[in-house]
Amino acid sequence: MMAVQAPPRHSRDGGLEMRSRCRVGVHLVWATKMRRPWLVEGLRPRVFEVLGGIAHRLHSSPIAIGGWVDHVHVYVMLSPQAPISGLVNALKAHSTTWVRQTHPRLLAFEWQRGYSAAGVDPRDDDALRTYIQNQEQIHRFRQSTNSTSIPNRNCVAVR
Repeated sequence: MMAVQAPPRHSRDGGLEMRSRCRVGVHLVWATKMRRPWLVEGLRPRVFEVLGGIAHRLHSSPIAIGGWVDHVHVYVMLSPQAPISGLVNALKAHSTTWVRQTHPRLLAFEWQRGYSAAGVDPRDDDALRTYIQNQEQIHRFRQSTNSTSIPNRNCVAVR
């Protein structure tokens, strides 16, 4: 199959207009306020879906979203129009609103103020996907063994 490129656009001054292209993967992590275990089993997957939808609406592509009862991991390809801080603020604000409106018993739900953001080397893509998608198993293992190590499992990332 041959790739077809759109014709170049001309700017107002007659020159060619550049289109923004961005392929920057970022691993975001933040916790619930005071690490409270708000993200219980039934709520957790819905919050992840909501976070993915918010990222899409902001023209960023969620690659993997996971977490545990007190934190989330979001691996996303950034949009050229979305600064990291703006993306994180929107993800946290809109997901908080969704949780409070959908689950009235969780009106006190909050995310912590800060977050972690790290660029992702494309060579680490599969490992990061696997790590995020297996957060539940990793944390259950850590709880059962009172350990901080990651369980040795043959995990496959789902694309």
